[in-house]
Amino acid sequence: MAQLRADAVATRSVLLELQDERRFTQEGHTFLDQKRMLLAGEMLRWLQRYADARRAYQAAHSAARHALAHAVARHGTRELAALPPRSASLAAMRYHQDSFLGVCLQRAEGELDVSAPTAIACNPSPESRGAADAFERLLRTELTLALASGNLERLLQEYRRTERRARALENVVLPELSATIDHIDEQLAEQEHEEAARMRLRRD
Repeated sequence: MAQLRADAVATRSVLLELQDERRFTQEGHTFLDQKRMLLAGEMLRWLQRYADARRAYQAAHSAARHALAHAVARHGTRELAALPPRSASLAAMRYHQDSFLGVCLQRAEGELDVSAPTAIACNPSPESRGAADAFERLLRTELTLALASGNLERLLQEYRRTERRARALENVVLPELSATIDHIDEQLAEQEHEEAARMRLRRD
C-alpha cells in the first residue's frame, strides 16, 4: 500500500496543488520513458558497431599471432626483439564529440600514423615485416573497438540512471501522490457531509 504524505493538510488548495504535482510528475515519467526507448535504440546501434569492431579485432588478433609465430620461427625471440620497431602516433587523428540526449559520444577521423623504423634492420625478412604489418592492423582495430566500447558504456550508464528515475516516479512518487490525493479527497467529502448535517440540524 502506498504511503501518505505526512505534511499534507486536508484543504481544497492543497488538493489542487497535489493534483497539479501529480500531472507534472506523470509528464516527467512519460518523458523518462521516451528517453529510455531512445537510449535503448541508440545502444542497439552502438552494440552492432561494437560487435563488428570486436570481430575485426579478433580476426586481426588471430592474424597477428600467426604472423608473430612465423617471425619467431624465422628469427628466434632474441633476434626478433632486436629488430628496429615502428612507432605509432595518434597526432593525425581528430576526435569529435557528439551529444545524444546529454550523453557524450566520441568519434575519430583520420588514420593512425605509423612511421617506418628509424634504423635499418641487419637481417630483415618477409616474416618480420609481415608481423609488423599484422600488429599495425591490430592496433587500428583496437582504436575502433575502444571508441565503440566507451560510447556503449556511457549510453548504458545513462540508461541505468534514467531507468532508476523512471521507476522511482512510477513505483514511489506517483503512488504516494495518488494515495494522498485520494485520502484528502475522502476527508474533504466527509467534512462536507458533516457540514451539511450541521446545517440541517440548525435548520431543524
